[in-house]
Amino acid sequence: MNFVVFVIFWVLSPIGCASTQSHGKERANPTLAKQALHEKLRQNYPAYARLQAYFTLKGKVDGQEIYYEGILDSKQKSFSVLLKDSIFKSPLFSIKIDEEKVIQIDYLRDKKETIPFEEYRWVVLFGRLFPFRFFYPILKGYLPNEIFLEDTVYEETKEGKIRFLFKTPYFDARAVIEEGILRNLFYKNEINQEVVAITFEGTSMAQGRYFPQKIYISRPKTLDYVQLNFSRVVVE
Repeated sequence: MNFVVFVIFWVLSPIGCASTQSHGKERANPTLAKQALHEKLRQNYPAYARLQAYFTLKGKVDGQEIYYEGILDSKQKSFSVLLKDSIFKSPLFSIKIDEEKVIQIDYLRDKKETIPFEEYRWVVLFGRLFPFRFFYPILKGYLPNEIFLEDTVYEETKEGKIRFLFKTPYFDARAVIEEGILRNLFYKNEINQEVVAITFEGTSMAQGRYFPQKIYISRPKTLDYVQLNFSRVVVE
């Protein structure tokens, strides 16, 4: 179920050296345009008291087809996901996160694991490690925190899209924004060179905030993929 843990944690075509290349109007420091976009993004992804979403999860990993149903429940200081068998509706896996701990339950193996929140640093996708803190806000319905950092590169394209490029010693990432909505996230692990692409589809608005109707996660190197389809989203 380690793979499922990352799938739950929402997030490529190959990035190459995209974080160090210039393809448009690049700005190393905040500009009026960048600040205006930041404000629009905050309006489209505002804070909430509670967000609940029902979804199906299907895909292909290591040549095996997968299909689950699930419920996502996110609050300001906590988060949980329950995955169920799509036929018998029996629980398969759950994860609960608060400010102190992470609890993972594998119902098939009757196994429960509790990890201090500060020690929960990595999640697994397609057999590779990815940073939990980078993807956690995405799953909760927000944007990567790196988008709002001053040293994140802001880039405008000829097609009218906006790209935020950020680089750390551990990974490169590129977020593609269209009309104030995150549409694509390209991630490359600098340690093992693993690449993952996440596409956010749909323009569903729930209680004045954006939430995708579909999330598609792929690993171009192996053609593995996972797709989450959301049937109902409730925001309070």
